[in-house]
Amino acid sequence: VQEQVLAQSVKELRDIFGSDIIKTFPRNGYQWVAELTSYRDSTSRPVYKKPFFQIGIVAGIILVFAAVFTSMFTSPKLTIALLPV
Repeated sequence: VQEQVLAQSVKELRDIFGSDIIKTFPRNGYQWVAELTSYRDSTSRPVYKKPFFQIGIVAGIILVFAAVFTSMFTSPKLTIALLPV
């Protein structure tokens, strides 16, 4: 970022929020000095990630591999058919 672009952006922010919001440190940079407050809407609910879909996919893959593995290494049951003579 060029210095002119940064200075213009800081000027625009100062025009919007006031000149005492951003403090300038010569040859070091800028600091946001306004107090920050968080806003939480009382109607909003916290967002929790539900990993049920990913767990289901992994469980399905494990079940498929288990079925293939058991079918490959188990011998079929031998049956004897008795027919009348």
